[in-house]
Amino acid sequence: MSPTYEDEQKVVKALVKSGLLDWIGILGAFRGVQNERFPGTIGGRIYWWFELFSECTSIFNVITMSSIIVMADKPGTRWMAAFPAFCSFLSLYLSLYPRFKKKEFRSLFASFDSVFTDPETVVYLEQEIEKGALRTRTITYLSVVLQFLPFAISCAILPVVNEALDHAIMPRKIVIPAMFPFDPLASLPNYLLAVFCHMCGSIFVIFKIIGFMETFFIFASRLVAMFKTLKLNLRQILEALDEVNRNYPNFADREALSEHLVRLLKAWVKHHQQCLRILRELESLYSWPFALYFGAWILVICTATLVFTDDSVDRMTVVVCGAFLTGAIIQLLTTSRMGDTITYGVDGLTSAIHGTDFNLLNKKEYRYLRIILTRCQKISVIQAVGLFPLSIETFKSIMASSYSYYTMLKKMNEKSNQ
Repeated sequence: MSPTYEDEQKVVKALVKSGLLDWIGILGAFRGVQNERFPGTIGGRIYWWFELFSECTSIFNVITMSSIIVMADKPGTRWMAAFPAFCSFLSLYLSLYPRFKKKEFRSLFASFDSVFTDPETVVYLEQEIEKGALRTRTITYLSVVLQFLPFAISCAILPVVNEALDHAIMPRKIVIPAMFPFDPLASLPNYLLAVFCHMCGSIFVIFKIIGFMETFFIFASRLVAMFKTLKLNLRQILEALDEVNRNYPNFADREALSEHLVRLLKAWVKHHQQCLRILRELESLYSWPFALYFGAWILVICTATLVFTDDSVDRMTVVVCGAFLTGAIIQLLTTSRMGDTITYGVDGLTSAIHGTDFNLLNKKEYRYLRIILTRCQKISVIQAVGLFPLSIETFKSIMASSYSYYTMLKKMNEKSNQ
């Protein structure tokens, strides 16, 4: 059964509450969790063609930039085309992946609301989700400012303004080298067409990548909020259990209250299993995208740094590459840090047991507490294809690898120039 407009609006509302900036997905033609935008409307049909146009534009940019990488004589020209080409290829994959996995994405998002049903617990959970939403929006806005705006200005706005002022700012030129099937500098129509292609690339490519990472931050933030809620619930149950064992000498009263708290412990174990299942589903869904993301980002950071440190590159290009490079590193850092935050949230559940007097527990209470301790001591780390953990250590490894490639390529350039 195809989704209705009302169904999609409910999903969008929940995503926005979790930190989604929906205009990024709309402009970048990125769906993410949504099965379809504007389903059952004329706007939806028009938007479908807009999505197809965005994918064709990304493919066109990959081909034209890859061609100049192979054919260019100057290393600076090659590296200036390299990192946008890598980003275009990555964005194409990250845009198509959720469409092939739309059932898994929608199922994962729906599972977050099926764990906790107690009104007081839901209120606390919503508060933690709002805190995570604020962090997600901050990271997204920062990525837009550092990664999108410099390219939008240099590739689209500035060339058009320069043409309107009859080349008063700079000579007519293509900011990002590319091998078009026509000469972009031969005439004004050709030049504007090339500028249009690069403008579409700066919008679609960067917004698709930002949109994909934004979706992950939403999932991860909600998962962290759930583990914080689990920790609070366990702390409350154990405090109540400790209070019962200390202050109810009457065996009958104590037994009745103890049975109630044991039922709460059983429910907690069930909720914990559900949260771990969601964690494993999240890891499975993002395993290959993160592997490709890490690999692409090594090449992006390496080649962007080569351009940034090239003495022959003009100042505007240096500023654009510097801003993009900063945004790319921050995005990688926050993504890696989010993996550590999830791990700390899972491992931190055992701290809720601190202060519990085990000598006052009966056999049934002690048995369930041992089950909880055993489950909470399992290390939970999100890994890409089982090899690359989502952690600060991986961030350090990627930066080290990028620097190694940068050093190697820079030495090769110096030898070729001698």
